[in-house]
Amino acid sequence: MESRIALLLLVSAILVTSGCLNGEDPETPEGELDQPEPDESVEEEDDEDSETSDAENGEDVRQIVIEGGEHYFDSDNVEVEQGETVEIVFANTGDMQHDLRIPDLDEGTEVISSGERDSFEVTFDEEGEYDFECSVSGHAEQGMEGTITVR
Repeated sequence: MESRIALLLLVSAILVTSGCLNGEDPETPEGELDQPEPDESVEEEDDEDSETSDAENGEDVRQIVIEGGEHYFDSDNVEVEQGETVEIVFANTGDMQHDLRIPDLDEGTEVISSGERDSFEVTFDEEGEYDFECSVSGHAEQGMEGTITVR
């Protein structure tokens, strides 16, 4: 009889403590978990020093996408207006690394791998012709070159 009482007390103690250890608050109805309130005092910071693109300043920026692969650009003659700002996007569709550079303006993309894209913005202030090329050794000589005509 004594062992039955001890067993009953042991089972009762296990049931009571297991209910207390499952993380439920006896005063919180099921489904209502205490969740922290969002901190409304945190405001997004305005980065006054960040650069804005010409498009954000109200100036239209035309995007020109040029694809290039093994020793070619799909557009080797591009026309822009004098004073126009353009974003030139180079998409490498070849198997080798390439870039697109305008040597006279010292502007261009980074050398990128197959399947990657890179871009840069440039404003053409003066009329004339500007050559562009892939600056990877020997690529321009094999056909990766073109001309931007500014009117």
